[in-house]
Amino acid sequence: MSKSALVTLLVAALCSPAMAQIVRVNFDALPGPDGLLGTPDDVPLVAPSTFAAQTVQLTTEYSALGVVFTPNPGTQDANEVLIATSFTTPPTYTPPNILTASGALAIQGVFTIPVTRVSALIGISGGADTLQIIDAAGQVIASTQGDDAVVTLNSNVNIAGFRIFASVSTTAAIDNLEFGVPVAPPTTYCTAGTTTNGCNASISASGQPSASQATPCTLSVANVEGQKQGLLFYGLDNSGFTPLPWAATSTSFFCVKSPTQRTFPQNSGGTASQCDGAFAVELNNFFNVFPSALGLPFASGDKLYVQSWFRDPPAPRTTNLSNAIELTMQP
Repeated sequence: MSKSALVTLLVAALCSPAMAQIVRVNFDALPGPDGLLGTPDDVPLVAPSTFAAQTVQLTTEYSALGVVFTPNPGTQDANEVLIATSFTTPPTYTPPNILTASGALAIQGVFTIPVTRVSALIGISGGADTLQIIDAAGQVIASTQGDDAVVTLNSNVNIAGFRIFASVSTTAAIDNLEFGVPVAPPTTYCTAGTTTNGCNASISASGQPSASQATPCTLSVANVEGQKQGLLFYGLDNSGFTPLPWAATSTSFFCVKSPTQRTFPQNSGGTASQCDGAFAVELNNFFNVFPSALGLPFASGDKLYVQSWFRDPPAPRTTNLSNAIELTMQP
């Protein structure tokens, strides 16, 4: 059986146009019951300093996050977490632990999800290590060496696995293993209303949000009438919901199924009667200010459906709505 070693898998859903989720492994803590890292229930690892004292190896502990260390069952002295007190570590190392393999053995694993990028701090043992990325047929896609260096390999084809072995030294030793997972972008839906002055407010997101709040994620609404009061609101479940006309003669639609949660009220700025107003909400900031907000705490895979509402006194119901956007929480 594999180790119940404590490995920190820092999962960062990058809220960026690249739309890549980065899983970072620095071997210092296991996720607690919430299945996330960087949260209060993380479990710290106390690891031994020698291979002789370490009797278990990583295998399937993190399969839910997309990585399985191999072989399984484990092999003595391979894929073992050690405290780095007997190693000379570079500044980019994250204390206290590293992942190691002795002699001709390798640090290796396979991915159970699509991966296009692998990176690690390698060569900690006092000589260069080699990082290889491998395709589904077991063929090496690319390789690189590093000595106390962070190395990165990218691929246009899916990376099925990786292997890290000692090129010069007698021990492969790494830290901060990362792999990049493609993430589908947020999806806009529904129809924005046309305001009194011909504006069509349009909502967007800088990327998918993170349940662990690993990185910021900003929602923006553009083309709002200038100098109007408004806000963004969200719901959690649009299943079976059909957008509803905002009013009998309105061009806006209510696109989010109740119950809903309002965010901060704000002014659109810009110029009155022009379409140069805007709203913005950084989700992590809102959730931190309102810890009892609808849906908290979120888990990876949870949905948010978000829309903007704002004043437009001559319009039906004296208000109008933007289109809407569907978000999926990442780890």
